[in-house]
Amino acid sequence: MDEKCEPDPKHPRIVIAFRNSTMRDIVNQDELTEFIRSICPNCIVDPYVYGGESFGEQMLRYCNASILLSIHGSQLSHMVWMKIGDVTKPTAVIEIKPYKYDCRDWYEQIANGAGIKYYQWINPNRSNTRTGRSERPGFSRSQYETCASGKSSCLACHDYLRDQMTTVDLKLFEPFIKEAINYVMKRR
Repeated sequence: MDEKCEPDPKHPRIVIAFRNSTMRDIVNQDELTEFIRSICPNCIVDPYVYGGESFGEQMLRYCNASILLSIHGSQLSHMVWMKIGDVTKPTAVIEIKPYKYDCRDWYEQIANGAGIKYYQWINPNRSNTRTGRSERPGFSRSQYETCASGKSSCLACHDYLRDQMTTVDLKLFEPFIKEAINYVMKRR
């Protein structure tokens, strides 16, 4: 088991955890996956959608990951299986947050506590987002517009902002992923 649970700085494994949901997911999953493959040919890019794996299988998926990348959500809690801060085999987490969603730093705190390098990318473009809650009971289009315009606090708008579908702007995201790849490959 130990051999399987070691990240490889020469061939970093990048686990991209997708939700496959109508709320809080990455719209351009395939494009993002191929983009990361194109900028890091030595990386093992592992797009992953939850479902059907045993606890042990999930643990093995993450314990040798160099980078965990995901939109804000519980799938980021799998970083607990990643290698804890090690100068010879560094690890990183990239949390993608939907437009205007800047609340909750839970995953940053977990990463910092474990010595895992934390990166955060907040979608800066309203045009690259859409609400995932419009089909939910109690949804208010005017409340969503108030939240998306920044006229109300993140905490008051938590559900509306958190659950947005996000298209990752690859040009704007590129510096974040490159910095994380350089970090785990020890190319500082």
